[in-house]
Amino acid sequence: MVDEVTTNSIPFSDYEPIITEKQQSNDDAFYTSILPNTKTDDPIELYNYIKEEQRERGKSLLVEEARIQWREEQESSSKRILEDIITNPEISPEEKKANLQNFMSNTYISKDIKDKAIQDLSNSYILENNLNFVFLPPAVLALSLIHISEPTRPY
Repeated sequence: MVDEVTTNSIPFSDYEPIITEKQQSNDDAFYTSILPNTKTDDPIELYNYIKEEQRERGKSLLVEEARIQWREEQESSSKRILEDIITNPEISPEEKKANLQNFMSNTYISKDIKDKAIQDLSNSYILENNLNFVFLPPAVLALSLIHISEPTRPY
């Protein structure tokens, strides 16, 4: 017998939590405040500064700057990977085409500053715990960490 609740509920994999504008604002402030910043080394002070900026202006310039920097880092990383695929003489033209198609269909540029924070924290953890024993190009490692964070995405 199929449970009535099961048949009327949304499958877990399709669940998308509703995030209010206020929650997104708080998330942006939190994740931006834990990123390296020249303004201050104190994340609590930086969080409070960002929240004040959001109250006064409706948005935070620090969050916007962090998003721009994050987008530029991802674009640069993607460019390096594409150049490596294209210029590698050991890869046949057919393999290059397949790799490029796979890369283009599975890669996205994240606008969510949360992804940047997760990547930075992951990289720090790897380095602090001497877990960098796998010799991968930094661009591949960066993409791998981005994809690890994907299941936590709210959309």
